Amino acid sequence: MEHVRHKARWVILEPGVCIENGFVEVTDGRVSAGGKARPGLVAYDHGHGVIMPALANGHCHLSLSALASLAEPGMSFVQWVRELIRAKEALTPEAAADGALKAAQSAKQTGTGFLAEVGPLQPGTCAMEQVGIEGIVFLELLGNVPNVPDLPAPSNGLSFSMAGHALHTTHPQTLRSLKASAARYRRPFSIHLAESTAETEFLADGRGEWAGLLHERGIDFSSWDLVSERPIARADRLGLLGPGTLAVHALDVQPGEIEMLAKTRTSVCVCPRSNWRLHGRLPDIEAFLDSGIPVALGTDSLASAPSLSMFEEMAFVAQSYPDLRPETILAMASVHAAAALGRPDLGRIMPGQEASLIYVDIASGSPDDPAAELVSASPAFVEWL
Repeated sequence: MEHVRHKARWVILEPGVCIENGFVEVTDGRVSAGGKARPGLVAYDHGHGVIMPALANGHCHLSLSALASLAEPGMSFVQWVRELIRAKEALTPEAAADGALKAAQSAKQTGTGFLAEVGPLQPGTCAMEQVGIEGIVFLELLGNVPNVPDLPAPSNGLSFSMAGHALHTTHPQTLRSLKASAARYRRPFSIHLAESTAETEFLADGRGEWAGLLHERGIDFSSWDLVSERPIARADRLGLLGPGTLAVHALDVQPGEIEMLAKTRTSVCVCPRSNWRLHGRLPDIEAFLDSGIPVALGTDSLASAPSLSMFEEMAFVAQSYPDLRPETILAMASVHAAAALGRPDLGRIMPGQEASLIYVDIASGSPDDPAAELVSASPAFVEWL
């Protein structure tokens, strides 16, 4: 067995638990010990900064990374979707692969150790394997897909599952089949849910700007069983909510709908920078947390977000939600995201947990300072242990 010890001025064992002059012992890739370093402990001293669990990105689209900066001021959501479709159809496989690889490299360099990739299996899978980011790749389908394909076996730190794109893009039976397939694999199921007013309006009466887009694309939604309901209620009626579901965005929701998500134990992942750029509004993170939902944090794609840095995403949350405690924001980008994605062995430093660890070069004077500093700005230096 291989034993390695690391120490630093600060060690964050989990959000809200910070040890001064701490250490971590790693044995064969798992945490075997951690806590206060005794005098004379032989360990690699990383310095005055903090050792912490690597971050987890709850929602990303590496396959869209070559389409950065598509969102322009004043552009409506449907206009952005039209531009995204046009640009994606013009994108070569080589350009998509190059963009995904560079984006994955950037994510790893900024401390992300686990990532939820949503889209086709490639180029995201290859990019994550090349860079060495663990994660789950959600094969995302939309339209009417009568036969759900099989998934690859887990390998190289990656597992695979199913995602339904959204209620307003995908036949209800396809969504049910994808949810059932994910359950058979014992993996989470992901879906964009309640992301826009265009989605809500379309589900209410099958008309509006989104219906026009579907008609333009030649998509027949006449058999989609639209019965004038809001997104959360429709997802519940279709049997899509529940402990195995990760609802992404949950932007256009009402208080009673938040209660429904909590009651069904549906996980929620928010992407605030993407929401702000595309919709000019933010999710009600405080209401989710007050209802008992352990909110996960994601970046979304470079087509709608300025970066894939989880530190920058946390900094935006800290600035936009000043009442949220730093440790709560840190939990959203670590233990909550990892748990929602089926990896409760990530996000904490405790015996038996996977040793996915980073050292961040910061200067803090008290145990309360490291978390506040970590979520306030993107660090200049991140080292993988």
